[in-house]
This record gives sequence, structure tokens and C-alpha cells, in this order.
Amino acid sequence: MSKYLHRGEYQPGRNKTGWLIAAISLAFFAVLFCYVWQKIYLARQVAAIEYYQEANRRISDRVKMLTVEKQQLSFRGRIEQVAMGSLGLVYPEKSQIVAMIQPPKGRDKTGWSSNLAGVFNPASTAWGQQ
Repeated sequence: MSKYLHRGEYQPGRNKTGWLIAAISLAFFAVLFCYVWQKIYLARQVAAIEYYQEANRRISDRVKMLTVEKQQLSFRGRIEQVAMGSLGLVYPEKSQIVAMIQPPKGRDKTGWSSNLAGVFNPASTAWGQQ
């Protein structure tokens, strides 16, 4: 039953130390959880950065190696060796070389007037326009 208080009587409040201890321990564990989570997240980020740096280094090494290989393969002496050795190509004799000189074309590419204009222009001028 309820007891009604009269003037001058005092009723003590409930003991709230249990709630206070629970709130403090909850705050402590929340801070601890955030600290551990941050450490784990940071460790993952560092591992990812190291992995990508290693991948970047491997790719850079591969690019350097391919550049050197390209330079070796595109060396003119090697190309001549492959052409002469594997393909059986030889340099042409002077009597086999034929030079074809065509009249230069004019500026207009639409019809016979451009071909006719090429005849009247000096060769150096017409060839410089192309």
C-alpha cells in the first residue's frame, strides 16, 4: 500500500549507484571497442597500402623489362639479321631499283582541274602543300 507523506516527513530516493556503474562500464567498453576497431581498420589499411605498393613495384619492373626487350627487338641490326636470316631477304641491286616520279597534285581534290594545276605548279611548291 502506498504511504502518504505528511508535512515534514522524508522519503529517501532509490539507490542509483547500480545504474551509474552500468553506464560507466558501458562507456568504457564503447571506448575500448572504438579503440580496437580503429587499430584493426588501420592495420587493414596499412596491409592494403603495402600490397598495392608491391603490385606497383612489380608492374614498374615489368614495364622496364618490356622496354628493354622492345629496344632489343627493334634494334636495326637485329631486324636486318632476322630479315636476311629467317626471311631470306637481301638488299636490291642498283639495277633493280626503279624510281617512279608522279606529277604533284594541286590543292583541290575534286577533279581534273587539280591535276592540271599540278602540272603548272613547280614540284617543290606542290609537294610542300600536301
